[in-house]
Amino acid sequence: MDPKHSYKVFKLLMEIHDTLFNNENHGRKLGSKFRTRARDIPSQVKSYGLAYTMLYLYSKATKSIYDEVEEHLERKNTDLNLNNKEENAAYAIYLYIIKKLLVEVLGYRPQASGNKSEVEMYISSMLKDGERDSMAYGQALIPYLLMVKRFAEAMYESESG
Repeated sequence: MDPKHSYKVFKLLMEIHDTLFNNENHGRKLGSKFRTRARDIPSQVKSYGLAYTMLYLYSKATKSIYDEVEEHLERKNTDLNLNNKEENAAYAIYLYIIKKLLVEVLGYRPQASGNKSEVEMYISSMLKDGERDSMAYGQALIPYLLMVKRFAEAMYESESG
């Protein structure tokens, strides 16, 4: 694990925390939901590969929630109204992190594909690359996903308590 990338991941996680998890309205619940996702996703990446995990995360987040979360994170806007959709947002945040890791750690750029959104291009490109590549990309990101897991465990309470 490259210390330069580790620092970038930590910085990204702190920015996300400051932007979305410090919110009085939904921050605590969102943090708990995110913690659950952070604990589960690394094993899913190991088992099914990165492409299928990204597709799963996108389906659980929904396009509209993902787009809203991404916009807020890119603009560092803390005024996100989730209307009890914290679970969807937690999936979206995790997918956003994976997308950032692909660029920062692996230098991965999706192939442009019609009028798809950026995250849809990442998923589509990853699926086109094939299962073997998806597994390899996932394996390369596992140490960083475990870092996300440890960060979430340290920062947020479990959903049960």
